[in-house]
Amino acid sequence: MSRKPSTRWRRRFEIIDSRYRDLRADLADVVADNTSASGFVAGASRPLPASLDNRGVALEIDGRLAENGFTAAIFGDPLRAVSPAVRLAGTYDIPLRAGDVLLAGAGTPAVALASAGSVSATVSGLGRVRVRVTSAPR
Repeated sequence: MSRKPSTRWRRRFEIIDSRYRDLRADLADVVADNTSASGFVAGASRPLPASLDNRGVALEIDGRLAENGFTAAIFGDPLRAVSPAVRLAGTYDIPLRAGDVLLAGAGTPAVALASAGSVSATVSGLGRVRVRVTSAPR
């Protein structure tokens, strides 16, 4: 079945909850830990730009730079994650519907949050998404 690709997107970042010290795990550990997925934060819906291939990404905790990177770390361009995801979903008969969320990967390394506070991610030219964490991690 052929569908028109979405022309909208949202800035997002994933909230992970890993049981591995210092967020260090190999692929088998990540699969066993269900990718450490806990949730995600999403910004407002926007028109999809022509390219996301090499934009700077800044991850801040309480207004201080914690990590930086580039969208090119995600398949060279995060939009390249869509085709393999659709193919894999089709292989396992998993329907992808309008509005489904696809988290393509990370433009920065993960950072452990030591206490309650503010976390934001800014993608160059595309804006910022942020969340306030109200209780300290366990």
